[in-house]
Amino acid sequence: MHGIWSKKLALKILFIGIGIGLLLNHYFTRINHSKYKVLSSQPKKLIVKDKNLDLPTHDLYLGPDFPKRDAVKSAFKHAWFAYERDAWGSDEYHPISQSGSNLSNSAGIGYTIIDSLDTIQLMGLTDEYARARNWIENELSFDVDDKFNTFEVRVLLVLTEILLIPLRLQSGKYFHWLILTLLLTHNSVLGGLLSSYYLSSNPFSQNPSNPDPLYLNLAADLGERLVSSFDQDSGLPLSFVNLHRMEGISDQDNRGFISTAEAASLQLEFKYLSQLLDDPLFWRKSEGVMQLIKDAPKRDGLVPIFIDLHNNSPHVENFYFSSIRLGSRADSYYEYLLKQYLQTASTEHVYKDILEYRPYNKQDHLVCFLPGLFLLGVHEGKSHLPLDQSTFTTQQREDWWVGEELLKTCYDTYTSTKSGLSPEIIHFHQIGDYRGQKEDWYIKPSRDEDTIDGRYILRPETVESIFVAFRLSGNNKYREWGWSIFESIEKHAKINSGGYASIMNVNKVPVDHEDKMETFLLSETFKYLYLLFEDNSVAPLDKVVFNTEAHILPIFKPSFQTNVI
Repeated sequence: MHGIWSKKLALKILFIGIGIGLLLNHYFTRINHSKYKVLSSQPKKLIVKDKNLDLPTHDLYLGPDFPKRDAVKSAFKHAWFAYERDAWGSDEYHPISQSGSNLSNSAGIGYTIIDSLDTIQLMGLTDEYARARNWIENELSFDVDDKFNTFEVRVLLVLTEILLIPLRLQSGKYFHWLILTLLLTHNSVLGGLLSSYYLSSNPFSQNPSNPDPLYLNLAADLGERLVSSFDQDSGLPLSFVNLHRMEGISDQDNRGFISTAEAASLQLEFKYLSQLLDDPLFWRKSEGVMQLIKDAPKRDGLVPIFIDLHNNSPHVENFYFSSIRLGSRADSYYEYLLKQYLQTASTEHVYKDILEYRPYNKQDHLVCFLPGLFLLGVHEGKSHLPLDQSTFTTQQREDWWVGEELLKTCYDTYTSTKSGLSPEIIHFHQIGDYRGQKEDWYIKPSRDEDTIDGRYILRPETVESIFVAFRLSGNNKYREWGWSIFESIEKHAKINSGGYASIMNVNKVPVDHEDKMETFLLSETFKYLYLLFEDNSVAPLDKVVFNTEAHILPIFKPSFQTNVI
């Protein structure tokens, strides 16, 4: 009897504890926003004036490495052949079961085709391009009566506080699950159509041609449907949109909150679309979002990952009290600050805000876009080689050094695993606590042998930064790093029957595969690797910007002026 009452008492205490915990969570997450103010304290600055930057001064070669470039092209064709054979027109491909699936329950929109098309154009794959264009012209329709998630970050890949050090301007990526996302629909599909329109004019050749109007017409159609996701009161895009009914739908699973990345990752595409159509609608929509975020209270210039629309405030005065990080749900906000400035020929100075961050001891692979952003911000993509570090300002030297060091850390997460591929998430030891390990980071242990943290899902962020670092410095070590990563992908992720698959645990060899080939392998990872070994006259960084899904958009002098102040 005593034992029974002890169990009842224990359960009672447990439920009381859970109740108190829920109440405290509700209180602290719904804390009065008036207490959430801009802080005046500044993080401690890095002093790197005595650091020697790794910048070669002679024997620079930025021409093509044909054997390696063509090896990447062959890898792309190996993956594309399998997709065409088994899943043509489907949104995603599963190489082990040799099947396709869609992101919406109603119908697919050929997401893999649209997302990969500009890679096909860059590689000059004429037959593959003809078949893809034919499908887009005759099969693609955005008139789908279903709930499309306007942008939600990939459910399985959330997580990311950050590793950080004082930084400035940043980037990010990714989405999907049972339903389509606007960030996916916008950055990947709209961005893909706009990129294909631009590349159809052969802009990097000596004889450019007229662009293909098919892609602009589809982009205009999709853009009009996406505009319907914007909330009339706040001016922010809701998380879901019904493309057929052209109505926005709030995300009830997240209590109606909007992620910062969702709201602030539409600008490159909308501004270019306005420029092409000579229609200020998309420009005004994108700038309205930036003004709202700029006016909202922040912590040392940092934005939380959610915006609260519960009160339907027409001014969106407050962010939802939440964590501050550079990974999922916030990453591309920082990326697009710099890239909006670059896209409009450095005319919108308001977006070249300098942001500094406090260090955290957790990093996911998604954050490895940051090194490239640091380096890109130093000379705004206009570096003349060889670089003379004696001409760097203190801030430029600091940014370049941070970019170099972060990129080395990201690359080390590849070379330090048994497979030569990077885990999805790593944790850094606190200073003085290395737990007997030779590395200063570790993969968080789990009960299961195969962990989410230890997976490799064919991500592009590190090779993106490697590509940018090589183009801006001419340092051949970055081509060596990229080739090493590519060889590991070929060795461990390639499926002999066709395609590539994610790896369940990077420290387990032979590897176990997950039956999924992420679309960004084709649209981003292979694209950046291909360009790494291509001539620097193709997609030059002083002429183009890459959106957060690696789609190539031109730099232009805008027809419209910024209203963000």
